[in-house]
Amino acid sequence: MPTLTATNQLANADFRFWKVDVTSTDPSVVYTNIFGTSGTLYAIYVQNVESSNEAVFLKMYDTVTPPVNGTTHPDFGFGIKSGVKEVFLFPEGVTFNAGLSWAVSDFANGKGTTRGDNTLDAGVSKIVFVYK
Repeated sequence: MPTLTATNQLANADFRFWKVDVTSTDPSVVYTNIFGTSGTLYAIYVQNVESSNEAVFLKMYDTVTPPVNGTTHPDFGFGIKSGVKEVFLFPEGVTFNAGLSWAVSDFANGKGTTRGDNTLDAGVSKIVFVYK
């Protein structure tokens, strides 16, 4: 019978979690430098509770300076369909040399925040970042 041996490879991994329950859909709300320093991102969990069949976009910036949602072009962007939970995994990690700042928008690119109705109705309710 084969033997299973535990290697404890993650025993000293020291991963950290940053969770937020998003309650504001104001396009000016940007979370700045959530690591507090540079860091490496390994996973993101996003829950989109938007009921109007709209995707939302998680925009991430490698900066400690507060980006302006809709003006500052993001370094990374992820689309999340309406009514779903998404998990994005980065086994090798994504390094943020300055720090991770982020915002949510219902507009895909970095040069806009609306879909023509002059409101931001991004429905993301929970985001969890796993980093080190």
